[in-house]
Amino acid sequence: MAVDWLKLKTEYITTDTSYRKLSAKYGVTAQAIYNKGKAEEWVKQREQYLDKAFVKSMAKEESKAVDRYTRLTSVADKLLSKIEIAVDALDEEAALKLLSSTTLRSLSGALKDIKEIQSLKGDRDLKEQDARIRKLEREAEGETEDREIKIVFSSDMERWSE
Repeated sequence: MAVDWLKLKTEYITTDTSYRKLSAKYGVTAQAIYNKGKAEEWVKQREQYLDKAFVKSMAKEESKAVDRYTRLTSVADKLLSKIEIAVDALDEEAALKLLSSTTLRSLSGALKDIKEIQSLKGDRDLKEQDARIRKLEREAEGETEDREIKIVFSSDMERWSE
């Protein structure tokens, strides 16, 4: 029975299987698989494959996050424009009569929420910000460390004291 080396190699590169498992599955010695894999650099190819898969996965997640953020800001903009229309439609006297303090509080709460939504930062931005803060803290710690200062008096000391 001929060994389908391409199928075996593809399975090794695209999965987390081992040479032993492939040996049992395909009826080839683990040493033969090891030798072929070493000659054709399967381990390196597996790492490249995983790196590409990771990059694609991260790009997909980033795209989802951007889409979510875009939708969220779009809805916030729509809500803000509706609130502006409602406020513009009321004159001051009518507004005081129609709007109770609870309604005004609700509107101001909605505006505050919109402001928070529009100033949201992504996970990557927050991680970068945390890293910068930690770096600044480490630098500040280094500046406050006690430093030893030596004062050396030369033999000319007596002459200066006169």
